Amino acid sequence: DRFFTNRLTLIEWQNVAKELQQSLTDSVIEIATRQMPPEIFAISGNDIIAKLKSRRSHLVEYATKYYLFLSKNVDIVGSKGREYFEVKQVNDKETEVNIFDLKEDENRKQPFYNRKFNANETNEIRLYGLSGKDIYSVDAEVNNGIKIRIIGGDDIDSIKLAGNGKKVHVYDDPEKNIIQPKSKARLHLSSDSMVHDFDYDAFIPGKRGIKPAIGYNSEDRLYVGIGYGWLHQSFRKKPFASLQNISVNYSISQKAFSTTYTGLFPKVIANWNLLLKGNYDAVRWTQFFGLGNETLNQTDDIDYYRMRSAQWLGSIGLNHLVGKSNITVSGFYNSLNILNDTNRFLAKQYLPFNPEKFKTNSFVGGMFNYNITSVNDSIVPEKGIVFSANAGYTHNIKDAGRSFAHFGGDVQMYIPLVPKISLAISTGAATVTGTPEFYQYATIGGANSLRGYRTGRFSGKTAFYNSNEIRFITNIRSYYMNGKIGLLAFFDDGRVWLPSEKSDTWHTNYGGGILLVPFKLIYVDVTYGISKEDKLIQLRVRSKMGLK
Repeated sequence: DRFFTNRLTLIEWQNVAKELQQSLTDSVIEIATRQMPPEIFAISGNDIIAKLKSRRSHLVEYATKYYLFLSKNVDIVGSKGREYFEVKQVNDKETEVNIFDLKEDENRKQPFYNRKFNANETNEIRLYGLSGKDIYSVDAEVNNGIKIRIIGGDDIDSIKLAGNGKKVHVYDDPEKNIIQPKSKARLHLSSDSMVHDFDYDAFIPGKRGIKPAIGYNSEDRLYVGIGYGWLHQSFRKKPFASLQNISVNYSISQKAFSTTYTGLFPKVIANWNLLLKGNYDAVRWTQFFGLGNETLNQTDDIDYYRMRSAQWLGSIGLNHLVGKSNITVSGFYNSLNILNDTNRFLAKQYLPFNPEKFKTNSFVGGMFNYNITSVNDSIVPEKGIVFSANAGYTHNIKDAGRSFAHFGGDVQMYIPLVPKISLAISTGAATVTGTPEFYQYATIGGANSLRGYRTGRFSGKTAFYNSNEIRFITNIRSYYMNGKIGLLAFFDDGRVWLPSEKSDTWHTNYGGGILLVPFKLIYVDVTYGISKEDKLIQLRVRSKMGLK
């Protein structure tokens, strides 16, 4: 439809819809529907008749909507022969396109293509010459008219521009075109043959919609929410021009709301993607047991060591994919207000006489992240390696003396032993310099480091962990699910260092668990970890390697 109907006007679409309405009389619909087998008609025949009659009454409305959808961006494709493309932008609203076959009509008496476009309906017109030494004549003395894109062919093209050319873009080989004058248009010239590329299947519609959510994460535990996402497509922006999402979640355990915005804009600067993120969390909790490698866990009350805070976070970054490597450079702003829970460890033992720590703190900073992934399966690898490294600087706006730098990295190795059995080794370290706030130190503990200890169990200037896992993984195919399932056994160890503390202790734990990969879309494992301090069930969920 995008190519075969690209010369039809709205009135022509509506007239065809009206003719079809008149042809589809009640009797035509009823007779056609009654051709169904009697047994089928008895079940749904009258319902189908009613629906067809209802849709017939809206045919003009549907045709109008479809026409406006097709007219937003119009592709007009030439041929292998020589053509003359004539574009006249009469004013900011009207643009007329005529195409002449120079072989059959050298004097341009009768165009084989003609259409007048309205800026209220059309954003862009794209002219593809394909090949054949085409001529383009554009008269564009407008400031806010329809955007014209000229995509030349393989042979030498002649492009004549009149007017200011503000809305004209030219894509061609710098050696295979004659553009007069060049200053009148925005030129996208390249010797790469892709500059002439015409993809018949290039059109992909944008998407938008509302999506309910129910999930689990380390901050909110179990949460429910709703999100709205929109994917925008644009000319030669692959795989899309932008992908944005906004969501509002409610944490059942914290009885608090959070909202998050994410935006991805591919190839904004050369091959660098733009990343945007904003987040507000009315109650975010982290666990804090104090600083040092030998802090005590003095109670079984899981809430006692939880630090609750209200947080704002905004970040902007650039991301570049090079082969199997992923590089991200970003800047951020973070505002954090610790909630003064007087019956918990932080207010009761760690900061009993320091009310300043419960006032809002704001930070700005920058981050660098590097990741390389080389595995046989991005969801549940059994062979390969993943390496990540990061560095950053955080500036305390209120107290510059408490600014700090941080560095970290981890490597995950997957080694096949025998069919279905593999070894997974994960080792990571992090360190901070300067004088961070107590909640900004390097930590270990939890599902991604020491599975027999709570998340953030130990905090120090430097942290190290090593996780070792042997896994049995097999395919599963059943009426309810296809994917993979497996068993695992693990041993983890790690510790932190603090300049003021002397400690030779290494924290260890062991345990086992099950893993599940439903439909090969996400990885989920549930483990039971045993340490000298605790016995814990931990949950891990990820969609791809490198995303914990």
